[in-house]
This record gives sequence, structure tokens and C-alpha cells, in this order.
Amino acid sequence: MQSVNSTGTVLTLTYNETLNSTTAPTSAFSVTVNGIARTVNSAVVSGSGVQLTLASPVGSGQTVVVSYTAPSVDSTTANSAIQDTAGNDAISRLSQSASNSSTLDLTAPVFSSAAVDSAGTLLTLTYGENLFATTAPTSAFTVTAGGVSQTISSLSISARTLRLSLASAIERGVVVTVSYAAPTPDSTNSNSAIQDAAGNDSISLNAATVTNSSTVDTTAPVLSSAVLAANGTTLTLTYNEALNATTAATTDFAVLVDGSPTTVSARSISGSTVILTLSPAVLGSSTVTVAYNAPSASNLTTNNAVQDTAGNDALSFSATAVTNNSTEGPPRLGVRCGRIKWFSSNAYLE
Repeated sequence: MQSVNSTGTVLTLTYNETLNSTTAPTSAFSVTVNGIARTVNSAVVSGSGVQLTLASPVGSGQTVVVSYTAPSVDSTTANSAIQDTAGNDAISRLSQSASNSSTLDLTAPVFSSAAVDSAGTLLTLTYGENLFATTAPTSAFTVTAGGVSQTISSLSISARTLRLSLASAIERGVVVTVSYAAPTPDSTNSNSAIQDAAGNDSISLNAATVTNSSTVDTTAPVLSSAVLAANGTTLTLTYNEALNATTAATTDFAVLVDGSPTTVSARSISGSTVILTLSPAVLGSSTVTVAYNAPSASNLTTNNAVQDTAGNDALSFSATAVTNNSTEGPPRLGVRCGRIKWFSSNAYLE
């Protein structure tokens, strides 16, 4: 049998009897670890085993394969071969799997995911194993939201996660990425790097995709259109998102019809629209504009302003053209066609 010790430094080939101290040279052995050749520094006999000291240790979980190529058979004990005390040479052993008892951790933490929390202020990077408390500085990370770099105020380690606290909240729906610039690898756990307790440094990240779970909305509604209905009294202002029921006063709107002010008698909210009721009805031939004067900005939803459900106030807008679909107009004179008949001095239409 063949096995690697707990420190991963010695691979022992065990035989069924005591071996002679004169044995094979290191060149007679071939060792691979995870398919990659590993140098054998020395080969010594201890009882019934040949102990191969490896140039670098084997890590826990790694696959180890060993081969031994025997020289030509020689009945003496002086030749360089694995042999018993009577000089009987052992045969070659090719591609033999070794049991690996190494407890040495040589595997760096592997990045698995990143996510922004609902508050938009915490970005958590999750790895495949617990991380060591000594870690990278904030300057090693770059976070972007919608292509704009975000300031990282602090970071902390908790089990398998590294948490970046952001100076300002990331808004919902924006694309978020995170990058990490790893330092030169260092086998100790005292360097400033993302690492496990054994000191294995994690590799760099380049614009890794982040799941954005933020529910934060900091974008104000934007006016899309203004349309006057066929009745000439209903003017609908459409915005690009749902609006809050608490809204601006009628006096915050200015509607001009052919350059003259008209009364806004009522306003209401329906989905993403502000509906203004005008008095009197506007004629279809009229030119209509509407303007809105927003109050001082407030992030509350209780102020009287055109705002979304998160309390983001829409901006003021100056006189904006209204699509006039009114069918209202002045009475029209009706004309009756027929033949004119003359009777003496009188004429009438037939």
C-alpha cells in the first residue's frame, strides 16, 4: 500500500516484509498530485516502508499517484533497488493510487455569489469556505451601480461572507458589479487579502455580476405626455411610473388656452396619471399649454406634490404643449338646399 502522511510531506510505500537499507534512487519514483508531477527529494527505508519526501506538501483532498520502476534484477543487496534483506528485488509498481491523509489546506476560497440587500447599502460577497478575519482593505474593491463607482465606507468578515458597507444606497433595478484586486499571493494569513485561516489567498474578481435586491427608489417621476380629452375638460398628464395618491394642489398647475389662463377646478390621481378637470370646456381649435410648479423637494409621501409611491417629487415644468383632442366648438349655421320658386313679388325656398 502507499499513503501520504497528515502533513502532506511524506509518501510511504509499505511492503510485506522488512526492507534492506540500500534502496532505489529518487529517479526511480514518479509522483503526481492532481495530475501534476511532484518532485521527490529523498527516498529512505524505514522497516518495511520506503519513505519519499516530497518537494512540496500535498493538500487535503488532492489525488496522489505513485510509480516505481525497478532496475534489472540483482540477487545482491548492493544494487539500487527496493529489496529485502536477502537481496530479493521488488517488482515495478506503475500508477498506484495513494491514500491521502493530509490535513493541509492548500485550496483558496472560491467566490460563489454577490448580492445587494433590500436597503441598498450592504453588498455581501459569499465564498465557498470560512474566511479569515485579516482581510483586504476597502481600496482593493470597486463597486459600480449603473456604471457609476460607489464609495465603500467599511467592510467586515462573517463566516463565509465579506460584507461591504456602501456610503450611499444603490437604487433598485440598476446593474451592479464588484471587482477585487488580489495582492501577490502569500502563504501566511497575516497579509491583507481575502483568505482562509490557512492563509490561502483568493484570486481577483473582474466586474462580477451582483444580484441587486434593493427596494430603494430615488428617481423622480418624469412627465411623458399631456393630452386633452374629447370632452374638452379632462386634461391627463402621464408620467413614467405609478404616482402617490397624495399630490399637488390645483393651484400648482397653470393651464393656458390660446394664451389665457383657464380654471383647473379639480385634480385626481389614477395609476401613473394626474387628471386635471378644466372649466369651461376648451374648444378643439384652441392652443393649450400646461405648466406645473413643484414645491420644495421632500422625500416624504405626505407633502402636496406630484410624486411616486416612494416620495420622490417630480420636477416643475414650464408651459408644455398639450395634445388637444377636444371635439367642442361653436354652433354652426345650417344651410338648406332646394329650388327657388317665384310667385308674383314673393320668393321661397323649396
